[in-house]
Amino acid sequence: QDVHWSMGAFGYFPSYALGNLYGLQMWETLKKDIPDIDDHIRSGRFDVPLGWFRDKVHRLGAQLLPLELIEAVTGKAPGSGAFIEYLTKKYSPLYDL
Repeated sequence: QDVHWSMGAFGYFPSYALGNLYGLQMWETLKKDIPDIDDHIRSGRFDVPLGWFRDKVHRLGAQLLPLELIEAVTGKAPGSGAFIEYLTKKYSPLYDL
């Protein structure tokens, strides 16, 4: 069950889609800033990404609108490019695209 169902919004989750776009765009920036981030996460060192988020995102609090925040963090306006690239890399080999 989903809270959206009670208002008749079956399959309508625009905030989830935006979260996917924003999250991947921030992830790409995090990887550029900390190239070995995967190693830190694999070894359980979550203090490294947490520090990055505190410095780049959390310190701004509610000072910026979401679009402004993404641009401030990533240096780019929000867009679908990183998400499309991720989906293409993930699903092309699986479905022989």
